[in-house]
Amino acid sequence: MAYAICMAESRGNPLAHNKANSNGTNDAGLMQINSIHVKSGLISDQDRFDANKNLAAAYRIYKGSGFKAWSSYNSGAYTKFL
Repeated sequence: MAYAICMAESRGNPLAHNKANSNGTNDAGLMQINSIHVKSGLISDQDRFDANKNLAAAYRIYKGSGFKAWSSYNSGAYTKFL
């Protein structure tokens, strides 16, 4: 499931960056970690582009919120990568 979400979010590109969220935030890295997690201290802005650190942060987010933290899960976009 996490692999499918990763592929739907970034196509497996650790340098992927989405700057266009409607609430003024941005997403970065393999699992498209939102910039709110930078502000909260979970991960640094630069570390969102480090594959290992991005995945570690994604796991911590998952432990707190489950997969519903990712829009590709909520929309079902991840299913084409299963």
